[in-house]
Amino acid sequence: MQSIAVRQARHARTVRHLKRESVDVDQTMRTRLRLTVALLAVLSLALAGRVIQLKTWDRAGYLAASIDQRTRVNTIRASRGVIFDRTGNELAMSVPTTTIWADPRAILDPAGTAHALAGMLALDAAREADLAAKLGQKDAKFTYVARELSKESAKAVLSLNLTGIYSYVEPARVVESGVAEAVIGKTDPDGVGTSGLELQYDDILTGVDGTQIRQVDSKGQSIAASDGKTVQPVP
Repeated sequence: MQSIAVRQARHARTVRHLKRESVDVDQTMRTRLRLTVALLAVLSLALAGRVIQLKTWDRAGYLAASIDQRTRVNTIRASRGVIFDRTGNELAMSVPTTTIWADPRAILDPAGTAHALAGMLALDAAREADLAAKLGQKDAKFTYVARELSKESAKAVLSLNLTGIYSYVEPARVVESGVAEAVIGKTDPDGVGTSGLELQYDDILTGVDGTQIRQVDSKGQSIAASDGKTVQPVP
């Protein structure tokens, strides 16, 4: 009888112990659940607050940054005036050439892109390295690759289909053979007279440049549905 009573007492203690453990586990689970719910509530409030912030007082700044990121503004060079002799023959005139330029923000591999361009444009190692450095400037929106290329050369470069590489047409100055070039003078790559008659009559010969504004996607391609704006140049 005594052994039965002992066994019963032990069993009762075991049951009480298991009940206490069960209660402790219950309380622990409830505590963890409350903490999880509280954490989710805090995160939800923080997220809601951030969304409200982005849609209210921070909206203008982010909207401006978004527009700036996808907007490209290109200058359309105006054709420079022709210089004639007294009988009406053309001595100096502008002919269309192609300029290749890059948007460093869209270029993922500056060194590889520069190497591909160097092979097509016959750049030496130093000029290739300089171009790679320019293409790697992620805070820049525009950098020249090559200017005053012939149509054939430009087509060959563009056929590489390199991301972030674009082109536009701009005029280059040509002086007729047999004419005293020292008298006619010269212009810089931007079409500004630097010497001779080109400098003397620069105000008269210079046109008004136009602009082209377009929206582009993440690959630099024009967005067809966007509202583009082009102001034509005045020769």
